[in-house]
Amino acid sequence: MKAYTRTLLFAAAALMMASCAKEPENDTTDARQKRILEAFVEKYNEEHGTNVVPEESGLVILDHKIGQGMPAANATALYAYYEEMTLDGIYSWVSDEEKCKELGQYDVRDYYGPTIFMLKKNSQTRGMEELLWSVNQGSEIDAIIPPWLTNIVTDNSYSDDEYSVNMRYKFKITDVITDMAQYQIDTIASYMRKYYPGTDSTKYGFYFKKLHDAGKDTIESSTEVSCRYIGRLLDGYVFDTNIADSARKFGIFDSETDYSEGLSVIYDETYKGMTSSSLSSNGTATSGGVCEGFARALKMMSYGDEAIAVFWSDMGYGENGNTDGRQGVPSYQPLAFYIYVEPEEED
Repeated sequence: MKAYTRTLLFAAAALMMASCAKEPENDTTDARQKRILEAFVEKYNEEHGTNVVPEESGLVILDHKIGQGMPAANATALYAYYEEMTLDGIYSWVSDEEKCKELGQYDVRDYYGPTIFMLKKNSQTRGMEELLWSVNQGSEIDAIIPPWLTNIVTDNSYSDDEYSVNMRYKFKITDVITDMAQYQIDTIASYMRKYYPGTDSTKYGFYFKKLHDAGKDTIESSTEVSCRYIGRLLDGYVFDTNIADSARKFGIFDSETDYSEGLSVIYDETYKGMTSSSLSSNGTATSGGVCEGFARALKMMSYGDEAIAVFWSDMGYGENGNTDGRQGVPSYQPLAFYIYVEPEEED
């Protein structure tokens, strides 16, 4: 999805011209954007019969349907579907799949779902912090953040330049989280009850279920094996696979990828020493090693086995995730991996 470009500045300028006959000398971007914002709010009030008044900071709340759930003020994080756009309706981000289809911006390879926003002090811009700390789980809010609120409280990086414009945001708050670890654990447990009932965790944040046991002996340390896999988020989004038919099925087939070979992994005495000699382009391997949850599963498998491993983000890609644009694994995401260890090659 393309971010707004210089073209939006002309549209914003047109809105400003409607309210100002002449530009004052030594005008600043903030001053111009303030007049644009005032004109927008005045027109909005006329069209909607409302009496919207900017907050003291300059934040504008156009509409707020207060949710009945937990307030975000003292929470760790929240998940929300959201839209970001200029005042003249140029979208730079939409997280809802149907809305993206409506706008003609849908890509089957992209991830559509609630976005996580961390709520610890100084983790968001001043405007976003003021906005998000005012909501509850279930809230829907429509607001405008002016450019002078787009810096971090402890960061002086904001500059009054031509690219600083008023931005409009629409949020639907799906979850407010006070304990990220417990939230993931509960999410994984619910997933397992739904799809693999009766499966217990073998370690905190880790579930393993063998789908097919080929009955082979344990694989010895230093042995190189070939694995096939499908990696997905718990909402079903497939972010990576080295199985050609699956890649086509889920719309992520890459003509430049060689699907003839599996992921080559060298076994070790412990999962911590498991390494990959053929790193995947989309993230099943990092820094020469497979992620912890994947490695733990492999240590419990042998030639010809098929299994499902579900684990929390601490065994996956953690707080940073592993994304390329809108594709890949967002931050703090539990993962589910289907894994198949290919049969031992005969001498």
